[in-house]
Amino acid sequence: MSPAAAVPALPPPSAVIRTGTTAPAGWSPYTIRSGDTLYDIAARTGASITALTARNQLRDGGRLIRIGSTLLVPGGPPTTGSPTAVRASPAGAPAAQAARAVPGSAGSTGSGVSSYRVAPGDTIEAIARRTGASQSALISANGLRAPYLIRIGQVLTIRKPVATSANTFTGRTYPDATIAAAATARQSIASARPPSRQQMRAIIVATAARYGVDQRLALAIAYQESGWDQGQVSVANAIGAMQVIPSSGQWASGLAGRRLDLLLAQDNATAGVVILAALTRSSSSLDTAIAGYYQGLGSVQKHGMYADTVGYVASVKALMSRV
Repeated sequence: MSPAAAVPALPPPSAVIRTGTTAPAGWSPYTIRSGDTLYDIAARTGASITALTARNQLRDGGRLIRIGSTLLVPGGPPTTGSPTAVRASPAGAPAAQAARAVPGSAGSTGSGVSSYRVAPGDTIEAIARRTGASQSALISANGLRAPYLIRIGQVLTIRKPVATSANTFTGRTYPDATIAAAATARQSIASARPPSRQQMRAIIVATAARYGVDQRLALAIAYQESGWDQGQVSVANAIGAMQVIPSSGQWASGLAGRRLDLLLAQDNATAGVVILAALTRSSSSLDTAIAGYYQGLGSVQKHGMYADTVGYVASVKALMSRV
């Protein structure tokens, strides 16, 4: 389901770190320490979640990383320090604003660096979604500190991965099957003219009522994941407004009692909602259910919430009072 990314991980994800000791030029090995999350490492190195995920072939968006395993990071190893929360406060997040870019260096250097001028109603989350940068990269590149307040008119540095070919980002090539599947899904949704965000909101509300799920919860999850945008398809092939990966879609189909097509708005909403219904039934608290959508319920029950999961839960609960 985001950064970049954040994908429902139910059942729990498996091993995710590719071990090794030799780093290619420009990248250095970093040994995972207790308390590390991929978001923390991204924030400390200035890399995006997408770049780290691609470079290290991480599964499920890198939600599980093993203490003692080796992760390749750009430049030198990340500096140590207390973990940095990277999900911005969602205050005012549902307000959609047109992106206003200011001239940057991307056109002249090809480095993936540009600038963005903060507009009224902007949040770190919204800017990340519009520009394709990760929230952690925005926070790191601009030296922001919690609670990540930004000012109207402030010029932010935008750093994002540079695509060197159709399926290569920052030196790491995705499997052709994954790229093809994501591209096909994206094209299929676009050609079918997905509903507007407000239309998708109405679909989610009706679907939540049908399955007895708190509509505020369903709406907040969907907004956190995609901004109610059925046209979203992530690099991990998480599809639609509810950002459901195909394997979770298969599980949701079993829960719904019929095959769900994640490319269709109604089925996408149904998949996310029935997953939420299952999570709320199986969880001891609302916080655990929300965390389960992001981290995977089995992982939450076994390991507790990771630092980025805590931020995700807080963001969703704040959105519940606004949607």
